Amino acid sequence: MCLIGYFLLYAGFASKNKRLIYAALVYAIPFILTMLDQGDIAYKIWYIFWIVSFVHALKAKSEFLNRRNTIRKLKYMKKN
Repeated sequence: MCLIGYFLLYAGFASKNKRLIYAALVYAIPFILTMLDQGDIAYKIWYIFWIVSFVHALKAKSEFLNRRNTIRKLKYMKKN
């Protein structure tokens, strides 16, 4: 969960996509709550968010790669 949040955070900053940054922050909430509360409910919520964030990361990967390539092309065109 935590690594997926880091991926979304990096992808959001690298591609300048605020939706991914906000998603990473939302996915960090269950991780923080699990660290604070070791109860069964916290772990159940953590697992649900882990599955949802994994699916979201798979969908965001292609969008991130497209945006990153576009940004690189624009930077290359500005140099020439």
